Amino acid sequence: MRIRTSTRVLLDPQVLGRSAQELIIYVSGTLGGATPTLQYQDEGENWIDLENGILAIDTQNKVECGIGASIYLEVTGASGTTDIYVTTRGMT
Repeated sequence: MRIRTSTRVLLDPQVLGRSAQELIIYVSGTLGGATPTLQYQDEGENWIDLENGILAIDTQNKVECGIGASIYLEVTGASGTTDIYVTTRGMT
């Protein structure tokens, strides 16, 4: 997925989908001042940042989320130079 604006998107892992127990998230491109953060929504509909959830460019990040969990990527502070590529894969 390509992200160029401030947004929040559901990470739906390719290969295993939401039946994955763990996610590998690959991030590349140019932040351009943006901050990409992993989040989930609690039962009170509050957005909670994952511990160590701020992502850096050219990294591989492992998230142990559990089967059926909805993990989101929020990008804030995007500018005209923001051009982020995010690839997700599920693991069992």
